[in-house]
Amino acid sequence: MQPGELDMLFAADYVNKLEIPVVVDRQLGDIHAAGNPHIQLDPRNYLPVARELTSRLTRLDSKNEVRRTQGDQGISHSLRRRMNVGDRSP
Repeated sequence: MQPGELDMLFAADYVNKLEIPVVVDRQLGDIHAAGNPHIQLDPRNYLPVARELTSRLTRLDSKNEVRRTQGDQGISHSLRRRMNVGDRSP
């Protein structure tokens, strides 16, 4: 696998990164120069990553496109439902 190839997916490339530093300096400790790539900090981040993963897997194995699309729709529906049920924001 090589960066830029269809089989290489960096999930953080499909979400808005947080905490993008203005200055990068080793004295500041362990920081992510391009921003915080931890997608699990917001469950909404999983939706665009799931869509991209489905798209790539379909391009790599088009025979199973219907099954993958159904799986993506199921995951997306489940995530949206859970986010709405568990939403306690002000």
